[in-house]
Amino acid sequence: MTAHHKLGGKAGRQIAKPTKQATVVILLLAGILTLTLGIQGAGTRGISLLAWTVPRASGTQNAVHSIADSYTSSMNPDANYGDEFFLDCYYYTYEMLNQSFTHASIIWLKFNLTSGTLWLPSDATVNSIVLRMHTTAFSPVTTNKIGVFLCSESNWNEWAINWNNSPQVAGSPIATALVGAGDEDCDFNVTSVVGSEGVVTLVLKTLESTSLGGNVSFYSRHWIPTGEVATWPRLLVEYSSSSQSLQGMYLVPWVAIFATVGALVVLTTYFMIRRRRLNPSKTPARRRDLIRICG
Repeated sequence: MTAHHKLGGKAGRQIAKPTKQATVVILLLAGILTLTLGIQGAGTRGISLLAWTVPRASGTQNAVHSIADSYTSSMNPDANYGDEFFLDCYYYTYEMLNQSFTHASIIWLKFNLTSGTLWLPSDATVNSIVLRMHTTAFSPVTTNKIGVFLCSESNWNEWAINWNNSPQVAGSPIATALVGAGDEDCDFNVTSVVGSEGVVTLVLKTLESTSLGGNVSFYSRHWIPTGEVATWPRLLVEYSSSSQSLQGMYLVPWVAIFATVGALVVLTTYFMIRRRRLNPSKTPARRRDLIRICG
């Protein structure tokens, strides 16, 4: 009976030891993971999940992503496209049965330009603002002249806007560009929005009629299959400042937090296991009795 208990005790201790080692290994991996997330913050976009919603200064340039985007189509005036991966922009006329038809699609973008969301130094001077869009691989070869308009109304809803209920857009475009190739960046100089405070709406229209099917397609902020936010609609804010760049100020806290949490988890677990081994009085009574029996 004693031999049997001894064998059982040894087996129990053999099982318990790898279990503790596995616990330490798991916690060590968790610590390494959190440290890696912190170090990843030193990259160009910071922690990937945060980069989707939080703009951050990079040198003298700050990228501000749209907070809402959609497009409206005269062909389907009651349809909403707020959840689409792509944003279509076109304007064309055609003849059929001695009648002239015109169809258009307009892109709606909303940005938050509230001072506190731009992450700029207090003494920063904004030199320029560029709207950057990225065409999809499905865009046509034909060249389209697209204009950007500043809309005075920003109370539209991304999930409800359509051709019939969209705000009126008047005046001349604040920027124009020729767009014709697929899978490339398209920049529009919209520096004139400097000084705008709060939420701003930019509207993209094709200014000159093209052939049927000659629409341009851009990626929306909902394009996530590649996880690449560089294709999303965004404003590139160029600024000058004599203050310290916010890049380091933004990253250091995250690196420190993730590294510290990982280290504390591993060290705390290690010392708890070590204290239990060195101090049998901390061992549960049932386990102490088993150890005495297994002798």
